[in-house]
Amino acid sequence: MKAYLSGGMENAKDLGAFWRQDFSIWLANKLNHKVFNPVEIQKQTLSEFEIKNFRGWIKKDPKKFKQIIHKMVYDILF
Repeated sequence: MKAYLSGGMENAKDLGAFWRQDFSIWLANKLNHKVFNPVEIQKQTLSEFEIKNFRGWIKKDPKKFKQIIHKMVYDILF
């Protein structure tokens, strides 16, 4: 099974990386689950410029925001 670690990132310290890291380890060790961690995916997939700006694009440039989300999802699937 693969778990998606959803939760607010925008206002969380370090985008909520700390709790996601701890919970990822627990899920792997206790339940043998794989994890989709959006914090890690964005670090692996997006440029620093995209990471810094894509949340603002949700209102300023929804088309650009959608492209960034698709980029992350594509990286997960392929």
